[in-house]
Amino acid sequence: MATYTSSDVYDKLVLSYVWIRIIFLAFIPLFAVPQFIYLCKRLKRRRMRVVGTERYVSSLKYGPKFITYLTLIIFPLFRIADQVCLLYAIPRSGVGSKAWIFAVVSTYFLVIGWIFIGCYWVQVIYTFFISTSIILKNSKRAWVTSWIFAAVFGAWMLFILIYGIIRQSAATSLYAYGFFSFLIILGIIIVVHGLILVRFLKKQENHSIEYENTINKTLKLSITLLVFILVIIFRDIIWMALGLSRTSDYRYITYLIVGICEIVQAVIVMTALSNSQLWKVFTFQETDNSMRSSNVVEDAGSVMDQPRIANHVYHIKGLSTSVEEATRAETGVEFDTFMTREEESSSGLTDTAPLDNASTPSTAHQDSTQQIIL
Repeated sequence: MATYTSSDVYDKLVLSYVWIRIIFLAFIPLFAVPQFIYLCKRLKRRRMRVVGTERYVSSLKYGPKFITYLTLIIFPLFRIADQVCLLYAIPRSGVGSKAWIFAVVSTYFLVIGWIFIGCYWVQVIYTFFISTSIILKNSKRAWVTSWIFAAVFGAWMLFILIYGIIRQSAATSLYAYGFFSFLIILGIIIVVHGLILVRFLKKQENHSIEYENTINKTLKLSITLLVFILVIIFRDIIWMALGLSRTSDYRYITYLIVGICEIVQAVIVMTALSNSQLWKVFTFQETDNSMRSSNVVEDAGSVMDQPRIANHVYHIKGLSTSVEEATRAETGVEFDTFMTREEESSSGLTDTAPLDNASTPSTAHQDSTQQIIL
């Protein structure tokens, strides 16, 4: 006897699809958790470093990469719970059901991940490219703005959850219109800034292979989000045009489409976070673990608060400034290398001029974004 659809044959197809989706979703946190742990260890090591005879303590906070990894772990878990409820809970789906509640929470964390990918792009654009000077305080502004977006979206989703449980019929349209409005606005902001970043990056001269990879990854992420949004929009437009009921057996086709999009976008995001080292991700090895390749603006959101070590040089991918200057600028970017001028020379890295003596804005921006990883 059919329990999920109006046909026993369709029931078997639905069961197969749901279990396959659960298996693929389970792989996302399985591979993301080790990389998240590696990242936490790197961040912990950066909290306190010994530099010469001085002890350097940073007020390091967690940035876009940390948040994105966290959402990659959380959203699949709630989506799996959604799929399990779809199989065993009654009612199977619909506003107010257990499956719907888990789906809403999962969607929230999925969107949060993209908010902070957009945060990273905005930080890079408004810190290094919009002006001829390096405006480090814009990084913190982007970080705070992203949290505001996340809080507003979270408040809306919490309201919808409560309202959906109390008044299921009225909440259906309200949830759909509100979610799509936010998704379109946020999607446009993120995609536009991603494409702007690609445009700025392409204008720089002397592209290295890693620099080209950065451009390609940013472009792929922008296209992925754009496709994901268009699929969601056209799915509902076609559904309404055909006049199908939300309880129609064909709703599982839309579930399949969304499920494929979620898996694909998760793989693409993981590829970007791992600096295209998926083979290391699949073998549970640490990615992006060399000092030179991790010299990035991935861990934004902190304000440097150690003005005592004035003679040490803070490196921003080919640019240098003192810790006092970085403190006064109230930067929201935490960079990876911190050494004396003598240590820099002995390390084999090229000594660079201070910010104020950068030869040209183009050169400064080229150096600043040479090893961006996301």
